[in-house]
Amino acid sequence: MSQEEGQVQEQENERDQKEEKEKAGQEAKDKNEKSEEGKSDSDGSPPEKESRFKGAKNAGGKIAKFGKNQAKKLGNDMVESDEDLKQIKDTASKIKKEAKRAKKIAKRGFKFIAWCVSNPLGWIVGLICLTVFTSMASSLTDSMKKAAEKGDFASLSAPTPDELGDDNQDEVDNQSDANTDGQKATVILMDCGKKDKASGASTSTSSEGASDLDWTKEGTTAYKNAKDMFEMWTGEGGLSGEAAAGIIGWVQTEGGTGIVGRAEGHYGASLEENSIKFGVVPIPSGAYPEGGGGIYQFTPYSGYAPLKDGKWEDAKFMTNWVMHNRLPNDWIPYADSVGIMHDMTGTPHTFEQFAQETDPAQATLMWNSYERGDQRVIPKEKKMADARKANEIFNTKHVKFDKAKFEKTFKRSAGDKGSSGSSSDGKKVKCKESSTGSNGWQGKGGKHNYHNGQSWKPDDLPADLKQYAIDPASMGMKYHGDWACNPSGIWNQCTDLSASLMHVLWEKDGKHPTQLQGDGWHVADNWAATFGGKTTSTPTSGAVFSTSAYNHTGVVSHVFEDDSILIIEQNYNSYGNSSSGQAGGDYKSWNYRIVSKEAQQADGYKYYNPGDNGFTVNKDAKSLG
Repeated sequence: MSQEEGQVQEQENERDQKEEKEKAGQEAKDKNEKSEEGKSDSDGSPPEKESRFKGAKNAGGKIAKFGKNQAKKLGNDMVESDEDLKQIKDTASKIKKEAKRAKKIAKRGFKFIAWCVSNPLGWIVGLICLTVFTSMASSLTDSMKKAAEKGDFASLSAPTPDELGDDNQDEVDNQSDANTDGQKATVILMDCGKKDKASGASTSTSSEGASDLDWTKEGTTAYKNAKDMFEMWTGEGGLSGEAAAGIIGWVQTEGGTGIVGRAEGHYGASLEENSIKFGVVPIPSGAYPEGGGGIYQFTPYSGYAPLKDGKWEDAKFMTNWVMHNRLPNDWIPYADSVGIMHDMTGTPHTFEQFAQETDPAQATLMWNSYERGDQRVIPKEKKMADARKANEIFNTKHVKFDKAKFEKTFKRSAGDKGSSGSSSDGKKVKCKESSTGSNGWQGKGGKHNYHNGQSWKPDDLPADLKQYAIDPASMGMKYHGDWACNPSGIWNQCTDLSASLMHVLWEKDGKHPTQLQGDGWHVADNWAATFGGKTTSTPTSGAVFSTSAYNHTGVVSHVFEDDSILIIEQNYNSYGNSSSGQAGGDYKSWNYRIVSKEAQQADGYKYYNPGDNGFTVNKDAKSLG
C-alpha cells in the first residue's frame, strides 16, 4: 500500500469512528424521543410502537452505508488523482445527507399516516392530500409522455424557487447532484398550499382563468358582463332590481357571465376552448339536433348567430337581442306538455308580473318561464343563492319597476286587441292603409304597419290584414269544431293545426295530402320526404313552416313586400290574450302573427310548398277579407 493510500485509509477510519459516535448519540436521542412519545398515550395521542417505525429508522442508515461502501470501492478501483478523490468524497457526503433527509421524511410520513388513521379529521386531510398527489402524478405522467414523444426530457426540470415559494428554497438548493456522466438528477417537489402572488388563487387550478370567471369580484370580465346585464334590464327594460338580479342569478349556472359565448357541453375556464366565438361547436342534448350557447343558452345556437361571430362575446348585444326578439312573446309559464308549469314558484306569472317582482329568489324561479329547462336537473337552491348575491352586489339603489320603460320596450311587440295598431308606448295610432297583393293572400306584396311578434285571434285581426289571412273555416275547418288531422292526440298543439290546415288547403287528383309524423321542427322536412321536393329558406303563401328555435310549426298565409310574413298557427303564447291552443288554455283554435324577415332568419325558419310538386290550392280557400 502506498503512502497516499495509507493516508486515505487512516482518514476513512477516523471518519468511521466519528460516525459511530454520532450514530450512538442519535440512537440515544431517538430512544428519548420514543420514550416521550410513548407518554402521549394518556392524552389520547396515537402510541408509537418500535415495530411501526423500525424500517423507517434504518432506511437512511442503510442507504448511507451502501453509498459509503460504493464510494470506497470506486475509490480503490478508479481513483487516479486528488480531484477524483475529492469528487468521490463529495458524492458520498451528498448521498449521506440526502439519506438522512429521506429518513426524517419517512419518519414524519409514518407519523402523519398514523394520525390520519386515528383521527376523523385526519381522514379528511388525508383524502385531500391523496387527491392532490393523484392529480399532480397524472400531470407529471402527461408531461413525461409528451417529453418522450419529443425526445426532450430537459423540459422535466425541477420547479424553480419562485414556483415553490420561500419555504422550499432549501429543497431546491439540494436537488442537483452532478454525477460522472454530467447528467442531472431531478427532484420533483410539491407545494399544496402555494398561492399565486398576483391573484391570491391556488395554483392547483388556472388561477387567472378562475379569477376572471368570478362574477362577484369587481374588475373581472364576469362582473362587468353581469353589471351590464343588470343595467340594461333595469334601464331600458324597466325591470325591478330584484327581477334583474333574478336573471343574473339564473344564468350563472347556465352559460355564466365569464364566458358570454359558452358552448353547451363545454365547462372549462379557457375562453378560446369554450366560446362559440372561437369556433367551439356546442354539443346537442335531448331532442334538439343542435346544441345551445351563450349567457341565455340559445338552442339551437345558430338561431342567434353562426360560429365565430363576434356577437357571441358581447353581453350587451346578446341581452338587447333577447329583449327585442324573444320577450315577452317567448314567456310561457306553462310547459309544452299538459299539466306541468315552467314557472318554478308553483304559480304561473305573466312577464309583467315577473318584471315587478321584489324577491330576487322568487324572480329567478319565475325566469324558467323563459328558459323552460328540465326542472329535474335545475340547481334550484344555487340559482336562488346566486340571485340573492346579485341583488346584494348590483341592486344597491333598490331599483323599482318602471312601467313606462317596460311598456315602451316590451308592449310594442305584443300588440293591442282591435283593428288599430299600437305605437311603441302603447297608445292607439291609426295604421297606414295596406296595399293589396296581386292575388290576395296567395300573392306576394302589400305593406303593413305592425311589429314583429304582434298576434291576434281571428275575431281581433285588424281589418287591413284580413285580406291576407287564410280562413280555415272556408274549407271546413271550424274554430272549436271539426278538424281532419290529429298528430298530437289532444288537439291543442301546433302540429295539429299544420296537419289539418295543409290537408284541406291542398289537393292533387281529387285527393288531399296527409302527413302526421314529427315534432314541430321536423314537419317541413317530413312533408318534403313524403310528397317529394325539398325545403327552402324562402317563404311562400300556403307553405308549411318549421322553426328549430322553438320546435314549432304553422302555415304561411301571406308574404309582404319587405319579406315579412303573416302566419297562422296554434299553441302560441302571446303577451296579450291572443294565445291559442294549449298556450291559451284552449284547443282546436288558431291565431295570426307577423314574423319579420330578421326573425325568420334568426329562428331558423324553413318552408315546404306542395304547389312546387304538383298540388293545387283548394278552390274553396278564401281569406277573412
